Amino acid sequence: MKIGMRKPSIKKSFKARTTGKAKRAVKKAVIPGYGKKGMGWIKDPKKAAYNKVYNKTTFGVNDVVKTVSGTSSNKNKNGSSKNTKKHINSAAKTSIHQEKAVTKQKLDYNILVNAKPALSESVIIGIIGIIIFLFSKIIGAIILAIALYLFCDYKHRTSTNDYISDKDLANWISILKKYYDPTAQIDDYSQALDYTKNLLASQYKDLKKYYDMISEKKELAQKDKLSLIQSSNTVLDFEKYVTYRTSDMRFQSDRIREKRERAAREYIDTEYQKAVDHAITLKTEKGKLNQLEKFKSILSENLLTIYPQYEEYINEKINKNDFLN
Repeated sequence: MKIGMRKPSIKKSFKARTTGKAKRAVKKAVIPGYGKKGMGWIKDPKKAAYNKVYNKTTFGVNDVVKTVSGTSSNKNKNGSSKNTKKHINSAAKTSIHQEKAVTKQKLDYNILVNAKPALSESVIIGIIGIIIFLFSKIIGAIILAIALYLFCDYKHRTSTNDYISDKDLANWISILKKYYDPTAQIDDYSQALDYTKNLLASQYKDLKKYYDMISEKKELAQKDKLSLIQSSNTVLDFEKYVTYRTSDMRFQSDRIREKRERAAREYIDTEYQKAVDHAITLKTEKGKLNQLEKFKSILSENLLTIYPQYEEYINEKINKNDFLN
């Protein structure tokens, strides 16, 4: 084993940067895993171990140049580094806090339905594995093992019906088209999943804003209550297919329903009280009945179009006859 400085060779150095570089690029495009870290230990462990030790015990001309240039640049920077150290540390801390904030907001999902399995996937990977096996037995064997796993998974899922039915997929897509353009090209499972994730991400931001206001004991405006109901409807429409995976208990399906019910009742009660308070100031029965009709109209236009389940509760309010008292 050599120890010390490696003998420089202009010819080898030039070749490595020209024809050698081109050959490596071709191999990387053709052979899966070529050039990736750790592949040398799989293909030729003995050679990989030798290279590891050799690179530790020897050094080249480039290493000497880098060391010298690095030392001189450090001397030039010493004066300014003390002045900027505090700014760098504060910037680093800010960056860390920002990363943590982004991590907290990062959404994950529970995918409750699986795609319909396809035999062609395992067949194609198996054929690729056989071809690569002719050049590299280890890599080829790994790819063939993956193909075998996919084939076994296909057999298991088809025998147990562990995938979404065509009827359910069609229903899922029809729900999506309620929220997107009806002419949107959503034809398969993967497209439906991508569209659903994008839609739920936007609804999550809206719901989180309103939930935070509720937690802080702030009163929601009437339009915010309607928006909360609409966002809740959207999330619950997809609960059979995709739900949020979050530690925030407020986004469990039953909690979302509970807040939707409360928002709907509060919206009706507030509009009703506003109408009654105005009716009290009126002298004629006709004017009071007009307030009753206005109350019905507001709820029919704003609430019943997105949440018709509360029509009975609205009728209970109307039958109290507070408008004529």
